[in-house]
Amino acid sequence: MSHKSIDKTTFNDLLMFQKIEVVNSLLTLVMSGHTISWQNTQRAKVIYLRDDNQLTSTLPGEIKPAIIQALESFNRAPNGFTLRQLMPSLATDDAA
Repeated sequence: MSHKSIDKTTFNDLLMFQKIEVVNSLLTLVMSGHTISWQNTQRAKVIYLRDDNQLTSTLPGEIKPAIIQALESFNRAPNGFTLRQLMPSLATDDAA
């Protein structure tokens, strides 16, 4: 898969190491306090780290499955992101 074709690729079409890279990037964002979300005409999914002393998912091992499920279900990057942005291995790629 060429680097240029990644912009037209869905999450489920990525190779396993690319999927892991995307999941880990999103996990880092959530653990840093960012909110990530997906939305379409039928449903929405929001993942964030809660800090209000309520019983909630706060460990990476608890949040990671939710991220994977959302990526596989929506088959794309969350709102405001592209898969390319979530893949550090492509960060130095010149889009010439």
